[in-house]
Amino acid sequence: MSSVAGGKKNREFDPVTFLATIGEGRKSLTVSRKQGVFTQGDPADAVFYIHKGKVRLTVVSKIGKEATIAILAEG
Repeated sequence: MSSVAGGKKNREFDPVTFLATIGEGRKSLTVSRKQGVFTQGDPADAVFYIHKGKVRLTVVSKIGKEATIAILAEG
């Protein structure tokens, strides 16, 4: 699938190609177990792609109770 926008030919997005190199707007981050990637209330200014492993998505109530919303896997 391709289209023309602004005079440039756009190709279908390929995450493997996109993530193959570090570049403008991209960075690789390795985290260990129990290490946070972001915290509830942080500005929504990034998109995360899980290349390997799993991530637990949780929220914390006003009284401090933590609840798991989802467990996300690579891809």
